[in-house]
Amino acid sequence: MPDLTELALLVGLGLIVAVFVGLPLWRKPPAAEPIAADDEETLIRHRVAVEALRDVEADRRAGSLDDATYAAQRGEAEARAVQTLAELTSAPREQLAAPRAGARRASLLTGGALLGALLVGVLLPAPIGLANRTTVDPAGLSALADEYLARNTPDDLARGASLLLALIREQPQNESAYQRLITAYVRAEDYPDAAAATDALAWFAPDSADVPFFRGLIALRGAGDKPAAIAQFDRFLQLAPDDPRAVMVRALREQAGGN
Repeated sequence: MPDLTELALLVGLGLIVAVFVGLPLWRKPPAAEPIAADDEETLIRHRVAVEALRDVEADRRAGSLDDATYAAQRGEAEARAVQTLAELTSAPREQLAAPRAGARRASLLTGGALLGALLVGVLLPAPIGLANRTTVDPAGLSALADEYLARNTPDDLARGASLLLALIREQPQNESAYQRLITAYVRAEDYPDAAAATDALAWFAPDSADVPFFRGLIALRGAGDKPAAIAQFDRFLQLAPDDPRAVMVRALREQAGGN
C-alpha cells in the first residue's frame, strides 16, 4: 500500500491531469489550425523539455537536489525530451493537420487513462511500481546527446555526457557511446573521468583502437607523461595504421618527443 508521501504525490499528479483535461473542455475549439502552427507547438514543447533538463542539471550543480530527487527528475526530463524529439522527427503531417472536432473527447479519455495509470502505478508493489520503471529510448538519448555535444560549451558537454551515461546504462557495451563520452570528457579537460571511461571501454573491448588513442591523449594532455603517451600512440598505430586519426596521432607522437 502507498504511504502518505505517495498519496500526496498521487493527489498532486491528479491535479495536473485535471488541469490538462479541463482546459480543452472549457476552451472553445477552433475551426482548424494550419500545419505550421502544430509544428511550432511541437517545437516549443521540445524546447521546453530541453530547458527542463538543463534546469535539473543546474539545480544539481547548485546542490539543491539530493541523489534520489536528481535521478527521478532527470529521468522524467530525459523521457520528455526524447519523446518530443521523436515527435519532431517522425510525426506524420496528416496527424499534425487533423481538425480538432474531437479534441474534448480525446482530452477526457487521455486524462482518464493517465490518472488510472498513475493510480495503478502507485498502488502496485515496489518492484513493479511506476517509481522503479523508466522507459528509455536509446536512439532518442543518443540523438539528444549529439545535439548537446555539437554545441561544445562546458555546460552542454556535461549534459551530453550525462545523457551518454544514461545510454550506457541501457547498452553497457555500446562502443560508440563510450567513444563520444570520452571525447566529451577530453574536450572538457576532465581527464580523471576520461581515464575511468577508457578503462571501462577496455574491459569489454580490449583490442579497440580507441583505448590506446584516448589513453595516449590523457597521458599527454592530462598527466604530461610523454613516454606513456608515445607508448599508447605506438599501440594505436599498430592496431589501426589506416585509421583517419592516424595522421593526428603521428603529429601528437612527434609533439611528445617520439622519433
